[in-house]
Amino acid sequence: MDNYDFNSNVMMLVKSFLSNREQCVKYNGSFSKYSPVLVGTPQGTKLGPILWLIYSNDFDIENFNKVQYADDTTIYRPVRNLSDNVSAGIEQAMAWSETNNMILNNDKTLILNVAFSDREGMNDPIPFHCGDIVPSKSAKFLGVTVDSTLTFSQHVSQLLSKCNSRIFLMKQLKQMGMNSTGLLTFYKANLKPVISYACPTWYTFLAEKDKTELERLQKTATKIIFTDIECYEERMSQLHLPTVNSFLFSTAGNKFSKIFEDPSHHLLSRIRLNTFKTSHIAKYTCYACIHHEHLKRGLLFCLWQYFTNVVHCDSQE
Repeated sequence: MDNYDFNSNVMMLVKSFLSNREQCVKYNGSFSKYSPVLVGTPQGTKLGPILWLIYSNDFDIENFNKVQYADDTTIYRPVRNLSDNVSAGIEQAMAWSETNNMILNNDKTLILNVAFSDREGMNDPIPFHCGDIVPSKSAKFLGVTVDSTLTFSQHVSQLLSKCNSRIFLMKQLKQMGMNSTGLLTFYKANLKPVISYACPTWYTFLAEKDKTELERLQKTATKIIFTDIECYEERMSQLHLPTVNSFLFSTAGNKFSKIFEDPSHHLLSRIRLNTFKTSHIAKYTCYACIHHEHLKRGLLFCLWQYFTNVVHCDSQE
């Protein structure tokens, strides 16, 4: 904190907050002896995350970009060819960790190569001083599973599995006599947020089969609510619901329109077309490069379609 010119009174207050603390372990109603806490901050305090941000602020890897969220850090860089060496970035990350008295969690540290198709040598082990690191096929980043070819099929599969257990619960509630209003509220509160979580990130990359599976979730849910109405479109009309795919597409479009309309938005600089063929990612987590040959299945093309349609509709009015 002294390096960042914090007020001396603030530093004394933080020092007092961290110093002379003790901890013990409670097990089956018995307590262990108290031991001094030499590192870290007390769990559950509002000051803890702020102190962590200050502590890790100087984490910087040469020739790599970084994204940090709490104690999860992603370093990434676009790679023009497979001969580019990324192991130096991991070495720097380990050196910083050791200097700052921390140990990397090997179980949560991985490398992900992102490209729209498998290329020879893309998944070859990357040399490292502790041994070769084999690139992973996917990485979970803040609740979204990103795969190496950006299909997001694995993410959809995990999403479907989570929602199917809630569909089962919805059936149980129906059998217990819950009315249509209650079931609709359950769907909106417990399934729709799961389906739409972070959808601007992944929806426009999906294949049609994955979009069909997402739509099938809502078909099943609405059939539970109105078992006597066979037509899906009629059930949606009765419940005032859009299709899942139109909802996800408009949600993604609205999110990006807000970003594009705000020149000062902190995410605006991150939305860019990248023509590099491959990207190495070290997790800490993940980064996506959009190859120009695949623009038509990518996010930018879909957004262009969305905004073109919006402008076209406005002009007709």
